[in-house]
Amino acid sequence: LFDIAANGNIYRSTDGGATFSTRIGPTGITISIGTPSVKDANTMWVTDSTAAPSLYKSTTGGWTWDTPVAITPSPGTIGQMGIPKPDALLIGGTGFIVYSFDAGATFTRIDGPNAAELYRFAASPTFATDNTFFAADNGILLHH
Repeated sequence: LFDIAANGNIYRSTDGGATFSTRIGPTGITISIGTPSVKDANTMWVTDSTAAPSLYKSTTGGWTWDTPVAITPSPGTIGQMGIPKPDALLIGGTGFIVYSFDAGATFTRIDGPNAAELYRFAASPTFATDNTFFAADNGILLHH
C-alpha cells in the first residue's frame, strides 16, 4: 500500500495500513499528486508537475529512482496516471492523453476535443486484450 503527500513524501505500508514507512520521492521535483502508479510491491512510477513532465521509475519500492525519462509528446499538466496492465501506462494531461505499451520507452498521443481541459481516464475491463479505454474532460467522453 502506497500513499503520497503534498510535500512529495511517499508512504508505504506492508501491514494493510497499520503502520507506514516514509520514502522520499525523486530529488528536486514536486510529484504530480494524481500520478503515483504502483505495479507491484517494488515497482512504481511518478511524474513531476512541470509543463514538460518527466517519468520517474523505482524498482526498489521508492527507496531509489531511475534516471527520469521525458514524456514525449508532453501531455502538459498531468492529472492522472495508471497502469492498466503490465508495462502499459496511461497518462491524462491538459488537452490530451498519452499512452505507452512499453513501460514508458515510447508514448502515443491522443488529442481531446478541448485543449484546455484536464483529461481523466478509465481502462475497460477488457483492456488486457484489446487496449480499450475511456477518457473524459468536463462533459466530453472519448473512447479509444
